[in-house]
Amino acid sequence: MSRRVAARCGVLAFAAFALGACGAVPGPQLHIDNQTDVAVAIHVNDTWVGTYPAGARTAIRLPEQTGAYDVEARSPSGAVLTSLIGSAAMVEAADAGEQALSAWNEVPCGVVALAIGPVAPPVPAPDQRPEPCP
Repeated sequence: MSRRVAARCGVLAFAAFALGACGAVPGPQLHIDNQTDVAVAIHVNDTWVGTYPAGARTAIRLPEQTGAYDVEARSPSGAVLTSLIGSAAMVEAADAGEQALSAWNEVPCGVVALAIGPVAPPVPAPDQRPEPCP
């Protein structure tokens, strides 16, 4: 195979990957606002879906499912900092903007907020936290 053909194959493969990655990902959107001093791991029904650094404010797609969603934000030690629980119908309605589905918790090291839907909830600014997260 010539270098030109190999280069074209590489470009085509990358383009196909990029187009596939840009497609709409099914599943509800979860907003994460991690205003703590530790990374938080997001678990859905006890399955890890990602870890987000201290200060992160982002949105991710959760895996689609038919049963209830039990979303937890856990500290590096495994302690649950906050959780959000809802049926598949509640999560679908929140993701469509029909109702609010959010939870936040103030912990010794800051505030963690989770929300499903088009807009993340306002999070109170954390006070100075001399204590570490659990």
